[in-house]
Amino acid sequence: MSLTCTRAPLPGNGRSDNGTLAYLSGEIFRQRLAWLDSNGRLERRLAIEGNFWGIALSPDGSRVAFATRKDERIDDATARGAGDIWVEDLRTEARTQLTTSAFNMRPSWTADDRYIPFARAGGQGQSALIERRGDGSESERLVISRESFGHTVGDGRWLPDHRTLIVRTYDDLEPPSRNIYYTVRGASDTSVYGIATTPAEETAPVPSPDGTMLAYNSDETGTMELYVRAIPQWRDRQLRHAPDGRILVAETAPD
Repeated sequence: MSLTCTRAPLPGNGRSDNGTLAYLSGEIFRQRLAWLDSNGRLERRLAIEGNFWGIALSPDGSRVAFATRKDERIDDATARGAGDIWVEDLRTEARTQLTTSAFNMRPSWTADDRYIPFARAGGQGQSALIERRGDGSESERLVISRESFGHTVGDGRWLPDHRTLIVRTYDDLEPPSRNIYYTVRGASDTSVYGIATTPAEETAPVPSPDGTMLAYNSDETGTMELYVRAIPQWRDRQLRHAPDGRILVAETAPD
């Protein structure tokens, strides 16, 4: 069974014979979460509605984190937008609001069901990845900012070790596209390494539950398609990247 969002029907606008124009104001683009079975058939709709900018089920399937946009005047992810992260318990329908300022989007979960990283546009970080406990019991913390990361921050996913971070960028200049990188936080080497950094658009990175594989979308063939590749397993070793793209790594010497 999968959780998806469906668009709710909306009224349009109209003009009378005397030239008066009637139009819909406020939150125009609105969706609703719904459960689908394995064949894509609708099972039931939930009461969760809004202009969604990301939904994420907790690993145990008991809670959903979602981002809803409040400001319809701007249609892209800019610092002038406004949107918040929410968590709803699917068993009790109890809802927790994790943010109250800036434009927060694209939440995900850590493997232990405890923390929710999400992207933020605006505020002090301008372009950053923030993290907060899913029950709201701790204050949020800054994970990475555009300034420290060296790239824009559009999406972030932790591997199960909660140290290796997969980051998807947006509007990078070199190369001029959305790209996917990884970095190890809390390590002596905090360098940033590319996983998918071509002139194509690489988006929606999702690591496997065991942290060994990465699924993502790419339009490198001219059509947006799904790709799966191994995540570099040298993230805990000593390594250096050469200008020609090769990697020098310290391996265990043979007996």
